[in-house]
Amino acid sequence: MAKKYERFVKSYDSSKFASSTEIWVDKETGVNYLFHSNTVGSGMTVLVDREGKPIITTVFPDDEKMDLLKTILNDFNKNVPFLG
Repeated sequence: MAKKYERFVKSYDSSKFASSTEIWVDKETGVNYLFHSNTVGSGMTVLVDREGKPIITTVFPDDEKMDLLKTILNDFNKNVPFLG
């Protein structure tokens, strides 16, 4: 069975008695999201800097995506003649 691709990775977690604050990073875009939950409800929003721009984290591809990329590049190199 193929491994399920997880698009988001948790980069921060702070849990107290009845609440939790987490930061999640989108591995595709690098955008950071703040998630907070407590006994009343929960919410998620984009983390922004002082200028209101989204905070972007450099995310390195995971092994599964790197293997796929290598396969694509190998196939491309086999089928496209070198233009020298």
